[in-house]
Amino acid sequence: MSRSAWTVPELDADSGFPTRSAFLLAGLTAGIVVILDRITKLWAVDALVDGDVVAIEGILEFELAFNSGAAYGLFKGGGSVIAVAAIIASGLIVFALRSVERRFEAITLGAIMGGALGNLIDRIVRGPGWFDGAVVDWIETPLWPNFNIADSAISVGAVLLILATIRRG
Repeated sequence: MSRSAWTVPELDADSGFPTRSAFLLAGLTAGIVVILDRITKLWAVDALVDGDVVAIEGILEFELAFNSGAAYGLFKGGGSVIAVAAIIASGLIVFALRSVERRFEAITLGAIMGGALGNLIDRIVRGPGWFDGAVVDWIETPLWPNFNIADSAISVGAVLLILATIRRG
């Protein structure tokens, strides 16, 4: 079979990729990220409370950590500000979805929004007040601080969106 038979054609605004489809695709992606993030965080809190699990010696460990700040331990205790930023970012993503021209863009924006909402849920449910809870981080690699599925979705989604933007010119 030829290479072109395996590729999915890109639909742009002129060929009929409607805003409704962008919202649906981004919402589905965000929902999947939130569900995976919640399930894995619940597992981590239960399974890792007694100690670390070495998945691949020297490469990957699962270690339970609670982060009251942003990525890399920045802004420790600044969860409320970060939570408000996540809400604003999600609103901006919804606004941006109105002008999405490709499925790929909708998926990457959905991944970023899902990650923001996944960590926002922790900030809401894991603290004594609104937005002051700590985020559950549980994946650790030698060269990277602890992170979770939501963090991964934000990072990967942002990188892919930047690359798509550069490619589009």
